[in-house]
Amino acid sequence: MNGLGTLAKTVGEEAWDVDTEVPWGCEVCIDTYPLHRCSPLITDQEACSTLSWAALRRNLSAHAESNLAIVVGGTKDEVVLKLEGSLRTRTLDSLVRRMIGN
Repeated sequence: MNGLGTLAKTVGEEAWDVDTEVPWGCEVCIDTYPLHRCSPLITDQEACSTLSWAALRRNLSAHAESNLAIVVGGTKDEVVLKLEGSLRTRTLDSLVRRMIGN
């Protein structure tokens, strides 16, 4: 998925017109996550470091519901890093969705 995210980011930045198909497993992965997060959940990874401990856990727990590989625990700094990484991945996933017209 990382390669598709990088491709989708470049396609968007360069305004390329592409017609591409992705493996079925990638589509399933993209469809696993909700497209829009509801408030008070955040979508901006820059905001992670400003969140309270409770808000960090609430946000990371929401991602963990869709991805069992995410462990909600650790120090505050570790949770910030996990949430930032998850949000970065979700941003790339949304670009892939747009690229494949999903």
